[in-house]
Amino acid sequence: GGTTFKNEVEEFDGSSASAQNPLPYSGSSNFGFGTQTAAVVAGGYAPPFPTLSSTNAEYDGTNWTNVTGLPAARGLGGSAGMAQTTGLIWAGLSPSAVNTTLEYDGTNWTAGGTYGESKSNLQGWGDQTSAIGAGGEPDSTNTFVYDGTTWATQASLPGARKQAGSGGADATAGLIFGGETPPITNTTIEWTGETTALNVKTLTQA
Repeated sequence: GGTTFKNEVEEFDGSSASAQNPLPYSGSSNFGFGTQTAAVVAGGYAPPFPTLSSTNAEYDGTNWTNVTGLPAARGLGGSAGMAQTTGLIWAGLSPSAVNTTLEYDGTNWTAGGTYGESKSNLQGWGDQTSAIGAGGEPDSTNTFVYDGTTWATQASLPGARKQAGSGGADATAGLIFGGETPPITNTTIEWTGETTALNVKTLTQA
């Protein structure tokens, strides 16, 4: 946080986290997608703050390798992808807020559909042909679904949400947790993939 940047990596096995080989660059507010043995991290802030990066690196479960960078420095946007070869990023800062989408095939970044609004610090999950983007800053309740070509409007969130955690394999189900509404919150939103996003639970510390 702040002006101190980390390049540390940890893997989680369901019960504990263990330190792994570090990222090839230090940063924050990166884009990321993939799996534990085939992951991608790209962009984000890099020192000196507030410099944005275009660096892109892939992880094979052991080592990180620098690969084809983003077309332009960018960070604080949405990202999704269940594999190293089917990822996408959208919106964020570059350096002002943008609404463009980039798709990644494991080698190259190509332009995708235009996101519904120019936002940063938004939530997202899914895969390249079935993704959800929601909320963001300036404060928003808007939700959009991506089919691999275009973004379409979906049911709104029950309240504005930004800088939150999020997860889900595709656009049919997912969740958003924590973040700011504002203020900072411990509530969770479950996305049903139908017509409503329901605020249903409160986070508790294990």
